[in-house]
Amino acid sequence: MSATAEGYRQSGYVVEGGRRDRGRLRALWQRRGLLWSFTLRELQVRYRQAALGFAWALLQPAALTLITTLVFHTFLRIDVGGFPYPVFVFTGLVAWTFFHTAVSGAVPTLVNNAGLVRKIWFPREALPLATVLAVGLDLLAALVCWLVVLLAFDVPLTLHLLWTVPLLAILVAFTTACALLGAAINVRFRDVKHALPLVLQVFFFATPIVYPFTLVPEAWRHVAALNPLTAVVAGLRAASLHGQAPDLAVTAIGAAVAAVLLVLSYASFTRADRRFADIV
Repeated sequence: MSATAEGYRQSGYVVEGGRRDRGRLRALWQRRGLLWSFTLRELQVRYRQAALGFAWALLQPAALTLITTLVFHTFLRIDVGGFPYPVFVFTGLVAWTFFHTAVSGAVPTLVNNAGLVRKIWFPREALPLATVLAVGLDLLAALVCWLVVLLAFDVPLTLHLLWTVPLLAILVAFTTACALLGAAINVRFRDVKHALPLVLQVFFFATPIVYPFTLVPEAWRHVAALNPLTAVVAGLRAASLHGQAPDLAVTAIGAAVAAVLLVLSYASFTRADRRFADIV
């Protein structure tokens, strides 16, 4: 029996006859120490020999805020309802930077660790998940900076900011789904690494980050709502800038899409996992 098949057998994950067992998540939980080790390694690799270190987690959205403010507010004069444009766009970039960085880093993890994947069995989802967790620490730092920015621009902090918790849950679920699906596809089709930057760039402009959701034509809003990042960005702005609850319909659609995609992505990942060691 191969090391991969033996690992599946020991974890309770059945491979014979193509049948799947429900022990996969249990196997991942039992090896959570390995997931944490991968996360620490990811953090060390990302910030090794970086003079500014963890400060890059804040400099990225800050730099993008300055650039987008110059282009879309100073030059194009996009109306954001009278709110300071830097606060408006920074709110969206906090979510986008996490999504972009996590997905970009997670997709190539299986290929980058091909030697490890071939030699021993372990829950392979630990590799992309470790990247998402590592970038999650950047997200926490960016959220603190976001609150400071709100206070600096005299934006009152209300109890509606509690909506940040479920909105971040949607963000993490959607990001994890894209990371798992992208990592699995990248093993089979190496074109993904070439297509990913373009896909993310298109996704950036398809999400109301540099413009308000109200600028989306009404006939297209139901399509835009299928993007979970739309619910997250619009919801964060409603809770912080407007001091009100997010649009519940848009939020519910975003949450449903993120949840369904997460389940389907994980199922696809675990199904493809049986062939990773052979084709990676």
